[in-house]
Amino acid sequence: MNWQPIETAPKNKSVLVVLHDQQHVAWLQDDATDPDRDEDDDYESDLNQCWCVTDNKLGPFALRGGKPTHWMPLPEPPK
Repeated sequence: MNWQPIETAPKNKSVLVVLHDQQHVAWLQDDATDPDRDEDDDYESDLNQCWCVTDNKLGPFALRGGKPTHWMPLPEPPK
């Protein structure tokens, strides 16, 4: 698959993004469509509408340095 414009990226799904010639695994947090969010919860997270990354320890964190420009799906993991 080829790189696609960031405006076409899915929400709440980890993808590969490009920001300043660096690649990151990130997702666009969208509280309104987050499947893990309780639909009765009116709380908006601090990361709503932010591109997010995690270190699998203390994260998630907002991706710093601006908005990514392109994205592509993550490849399948090795078997």
